[in-house]
Amino acid sequence: MANNIKKILIIENPKSGQGNSNFDKFKLLLLNEEITVSVRLLSKEKDLKEMLSDIANFDCVVTAGGDGTVCAVAHVIMNKGIPVFVYPAGTANLVAQNLGLSKTPEELIDVLLHGEMIALDIPILKSKSNEIGFIVAAGAGLDAEMIKESEGMKSTLGTFAYVLGALKQAMPKEAEFTLNLDGKEIKTKGICALVANLGMINFKMPIAEGIDPTDGYVNVIVFKGQSILSLAPNLLDSIKHKFGIGEPQFDENLEIYTAKSIKIESDPPMPVQYDGELLDDETPISIEVSHQAVKFFYADPDIKT
Repeated sequence: MANNIKKILIIENPKSGQGNSNFDKFKLLLLNEEITVSVRLLSKEKDLKEMLSDIANFDCVVTAGGDGTVCAVAHVIMNKGIPVFVYPAGTANLVAQNLGLSKTPEELIDVLLHGEMIALDIPILKSKSNEIGFIVAAGAGLDAEMIKESEGMKSTLGTFAYVLGALKQAMPKEAEFTLNLDGKEIKTKGICALVANLGMINFKMPIAEGIDPTDGYVNVIVFKGQSILSLAPNLLDSIKHKFGIGEPQFDENLEIYTAKSIKIESDPPMPVQYDGELLDDETPISIEVSHQAVKFFYADPDIKT
């Protein structure tokens, strides 16, 4: 199958990752295919909506950056019918991992020109002063604290900055969560409330079974326990699931729900992250799922876990 890609808009975040993504080679390969390429550099001074205002004039948009770049672009072009190609130029590149995309420019070009597309749900997160779309997951509590700890280390340590960030959370704060899920109120305690749209986190480890990013719902997962070590059984389940060893349960220390409309409150207020980016607000937050709002190029037929 050949995709009719003749004109591409690239949104490039020059501050993402560690500068080893081979993106210049990818752009050269595009030109060798006689594809017209427009490159726009992302910066805080530029309005992304303005940068994407003429998106209808292109066959697709390529995001070259981290997961935050991908979700920001996807939020702006929701329901416009223009597909997104994710070039993994960030630190973790969880969206690209979930889509099964390689880091090799030659293989990525092949997916762009001949691969398939899938329409993914885009959850929209709202807080006191923010509204942003995300693709992989958003959470309040432990995961946001881990990302906060890793921020200063990502440029030198890459993905392992998240590991060190986790190790610094030996005794994470516990909160009393009030969840409103499609109008049903649930009160519970936990160290993190995670809203997952895609199934894999760092190192391609599955979060839980049955996550489908095309069904109009997200999984809401409350992590229980008094320390980071209490999540060891969940890590073991992820390893079992990844390598097909035994039967993972995925329910040790977890409460798992599905919903399309979510509100999360906590006592005390907790920090919030979305796709590896820290929100400059705390809880409460609300999330609404926009069903199959953006098409993405993908290479992994098992994107639904």
